Amino acid sequence: MAARSKRLQLRQALRGWLGWVPFIVAPFMLLFCEAWFHAQTVRNGYKKNEINKMVRSLKVEINELDVKEAHLKRMERIDDKAVLLGLIQAEPNQIIEIGVNEEPVPANPMKLADNLEEK
Repeated sequence: MAARSKRLQLRQALRGWLGWVPFIVAPFMLLFCEAWFHAQTVRNGYKKNEINKMVRSLKVEINELDVKEAHLKRMERIDDKAVLLGLIQAEPNQIIEIGVNEEPVPANPMKLADNLEEK
């Protein structure tokens, strides 16, 4: 009988402790969640700064490429290269315009093919 009452007392003590478990576990869970959220926020901040740095460097590279493109498209540069290659400016009587049956060439090349099929 004593063993049975002892087990009954242990059960009641355990039930008493189980009632307090949520009150003990809840603050630790809240602290864990807060720490996890803070760690994620810091990690995302680092990623954001890394992406912003990459965007800035790409913008600088785009600007440099735009400047280089503008330099390469300059007519003075093309004229200088043409002289170095031995090219000369065409005179007006050297240019021959070619048309189909003395008709002006249409803006749409497919219309030109349509005209040939009809004849």
